[in-house]
Amino acid sequence: MDGSHRHKVPNQDIPGVIALTLFEDYIYWTDGKTKSLSRAHKTSGADKLSLINSWHAITDIQVYHSYRQPDVSKHICMINNGGCSHLCLLAPGKTHTCACPTNFYLAADNKTCLSNCTASQFRCKTDKCIPFWWKCDTVDDCGDGSDEPDDCPEFKCQPGRFQCGTGLCALPAFICDGENDCGDNSDELNCDTHVCLSGQFKCTKNQKCIPVNLRCNGQDDCGDEEDERDCPENSCSPDYFQCKTTKHCISKLWVCDEDPDCADASDEANCELYFL
Repeated sequence: MDGSHRHKVPNQDIPGVIALTLFEDYIYWTDGKTKSLSRAHKTSGADKLSLINSWHAITDIQVYHSYRQPDVSKHICMINNGGCSHLCLLAPGKTHTCACPTNFYLAADNKTCLSNCTASQFRCKTDKCIPFWWKCDTVDDCGDGSDEPDDCPEFKCQPGRFQCGTGLCALPAFICDGENDCGDNSDELNCDTHVCLSGQFKCTKNQKCIPVNLRCNGQDDCGDEEDERDCPENSCSPDYFQCKTTKHCISKLWVCDEDPDCADASDEANCELYFL
């Protein structure tokens, strides 16, 4: 790689790239403004496609594929999975280690994975852990049907959604968010033991889950300012703008674009002077 054969891919309607990666014929990137994951052809920019739209910014992206793995012949993991119950990872010197998926831990024999489900998960008969709202959602998430027993009530929501006691459907992010989204408070039960989603922060006092991007945003979202404690002092690089209240760093391209990105809208202040 010497930097030759460079191509400029059209970037119209791509306001704020955060992370990108390349795999085969396509370039993939995450956008902080639209909170999405997209792809396009690496040289022509054609076949642009939005793959994921999220409710919070996707800060990194990695491609995992067998084509990206080095070809190692006759390695130990090919024989009985190296003695590992789940994951067999190659290591230098023709050695290997056993590892476990999320919500599993490695037993004392360093080979067997044991499930470690949280209070917000359902334990399958296969020892797999799935979110509790996936039980009885008409989809066999466990792989053995143990999450879809015969006595499941009628499920009227999209698979992956939470079905309220009233029959209404709610996004998982609405569970224990401090709001009665269901109308019968069924989405606010057992919040003392509920484990928030990975993109959320749990307020200790009122046991509610808030989006993690509300932490250290200059506003009291927990009600007791817990989400505004121990906030780091940020210093931004020259290509970034620092929000006045929260000290968060945003791209200078987002300043005075008529879309407030700072919680205090300081990126949209004094715009008549910004362009002088």
